[in-house]
Amino acid sequence: MLSEHRFTDQSALLQGLRAFFLARIEQALALHPRITLLLSGGSTPLPFYRQLAQQALPWERLHLALVDERWVDLRDGASNERALREALGGVASARLMGMYDGSPSAAAALPALNRRYAALPRPWSVGLLGLGPDGHTASLFPAAGGLDEALCTSDLCAAISAQPSAVTGEHTERMSLSLNALLNIEHLVLLFTGAEKWRVYEQARDLTARERLPVSYLVQNDSTPLDIFWCP
Repeated sequence: MLSEHRFTDQSALLQGLRAFFLARIEQALALHPRITLLLSGGSTPLPFYRQLAQQALPWERLHLALVDERWVDLRDGASNERALREALGGVASARLMGMYDGSPSAAAALPALNRRYAALPRPWSVGLLGLGPDGHTASLFPAAGGLDEALCTSDLCAAISAQPSAVTGEHTERMSLSLNALLNIEHLVLLFTGAEKWRVYEQARDLTARERLPVSYLVQNDSTPLDIFWCP
């Protein structure tokens, strides 16, 4: 269920990722009237989103939603939703559903957010995830408050309180898709670059204490296809 796609540079990586996504979208739309794509924040996928937004797709049949979010207002520069809307622009941006709703905390927003995500069209066809140097993916951070619940809940979303670190920065309150939700996406893509993160990924493939590197729960899963997209 694990496939690795390694590229020589970012240009080749983006080309390969675009072809992969377009093929998955075409296949899904041939079977379903509407589908949902789950997208991550961070700087690495932004060039891909800009390219995706330029494709001649039936956007009215596509629904986009976030994999995770820092619990900050859309006007904040740390907002994943803000970054994605700026990258997608126009028609594609209008198809995006964010997570932050102005609630005083991520935990307070959980009931309403779970209802909103449950209402998204199925299937959830493709999910694009990133990888942190600490082994987190989405906002499933090692040793985070709420991590245990996020790994075992049947809910779609989970409130996370990460341990402050150089990776989290000052924004430690997060909302994330749960492990259950991630594993119910038809195709998962893990996108990352650099030798350091490749070493983290290699550790995650064989790790027994998976909570140390939460991405290992996805890398080692045997039910949902996971495609690795990487370049140096």
